Amino acid sequence: MEQFIACLKGLEDPRTGNAGRHDFYEILMIAFCAVLCGGQSAVDMALFATAKEPFLRGFLTLKHGTPSHDTFSRLFRLLDPEQFRATFQRFMTRFSETIQGVIAIDGKVLRRSFDHASGKSALHMVSAWGCEQRLVLAQIATDAKSNEITAVPKLLEMLSLKGTIVTVDALNCQRAIAQQIVDQGGDYALSLKGNQPTLYADVQTFLDDPAATVSTAEPMVDGDHGRIETRAATVSTDIGWLQETHHWPGLAAIGKVTRRREFADKITSETAYYLLSAPLTPERFGQVVRSHWGVENRLHWRLDVVMNEDQDRSRMDNSPHNLAVLRHMAINLVQKDPTKGSLRGKLKRAGWDDAYLAQLLARFRNAIALVRYAMRGSRGWFAAGCYAPLARLAGGGCDAGLARAVGGGCDGPLARLVGSGCDAGLARVVGGGCDAGLAGWLAGDVMGTDAVGWRVMRCGLGRDCYNGRAKLSSWPSGSVIWK
Repeated sequence: MEQFIACLKGLEDPRTGNAGRHDFYEILMIAFCAVLCGGQSAVDMALFATAKEPFLRGFLTLKHGTPSHDTFSRLFRLLDPEQFRATFQRFMTRFSETIQGVIAIDGKVLRRSFDHASGKSALHMVSAWGCEQRLVLAQIATDAKSNEITAVPKLLEMLSLKGTIVTVDALNCQRAIAQQIVDQGGDYALSLKGNQPTLYADVQTFLDDPAATVSTAEPMVDGDHGRIETRAATVSTDIGWLQETHHWPGLAAIGKVTRRREFADKITSETAYYLLSAPLTPERFGQVVRSHWGVENRLHWRLDVVMNEDQDRSRMDNSPHNLAVLRHMAINLVQKDPTKGSLRGKLKRAGWDDAYLAQLLARFRNAIALVRYAMRGSRGWFAAGCYAPLARLAGGGCDAGLARAVGGGCDGPLARLVGSGCDAGLARVVGGGCDAGLAGWLAGDVMGTDAVGWRVMRCGLGRDCYNGRAKLSSWPSGSVIWK
């Protein structure tokens, strides 16, 4: 719970008087757990708290019992969405610092978040999606007097773009956005349509000319969903003539992708045109354009179909915005779980299986600990040790729960291994014999050292560590240590 509270640092409790009877952080933790189990509304959160009270009391106090649905509703209506979004951003800081590849930016309307009585329009959320990592990197809401074009620059400011390629739809193909991406050290692939009429006409005329100097990749053919699709990508870096007229910021190449789809009863074709800030090969260009659809297929579709976001009728005050952020946090956490299965299946399993829910929470806590570690700065590496991230191992084998060893190194966003092997369990230490079960290691677990090594006093969720029936007080090489 300490790690969860640390992640929420700076988030102010908006409640006053008797409304603050239940612990602020415990309410948020219960809400997060409920969303991980498929909950959608304040009513679902209250039902979850009642049904899972024995499980929740394993790590929460619940001094005044479980909160009611009014308590959940009141909190999310009053909670400052900008502060809550900043909390999400802190959680994602470690990931965004190391993001490489394609970042797809697109907006989505929460269709049933409108309110006719107050004249409030539906909430429009703009998200940045890490295509390779399959994570929501950042999000921002547009207000009634704004639109997506004004939101995207603010969203870009939240991200580290060095070494990435940013893709946006034609609506956001704007000079200011292109300039900002370049200024932040990134590259772009901007979809070009009729909202830039003169530029679009010139690019279309040139790339459709058989005599143009272009490079074309071998066509890619896919057969799925009852159709056969053939895609051909073309790139040209012969743009000096184009820049003389348009002076587009950072432009290095132009490209087009032609798609031909064969159905049982018809054949369709379309051509899309793009502005590129890097002279990509046609093969890489095709991959980048294809990756952009991840924000639709792997984020928006899942939010709508799996998490039923469009049917959520939470619409009062700040509730739609705050719950949208909570869903993004949940989908990121489940995405990082390496267990095989669909998102829908994992959400259901979390609701049915307390051990699996605890496993997800341990992963969340470990991620927070890594962010805290990164914020404090590195304290150095132990010889032949493992940063895990809640534990470092000196010497022997490590079952760190969040990564798999590849050769001499460790492949995983939350762990690095130097030396001995690392496996993908849940905080089981090989050789030492401590089965932490549901948790991993807390900062308070380590209490000094002795002649043998680091002394481990407690593990897991405050439970004592045992090897068989003998309580463990010290460990040889292979000890889990936290500094």
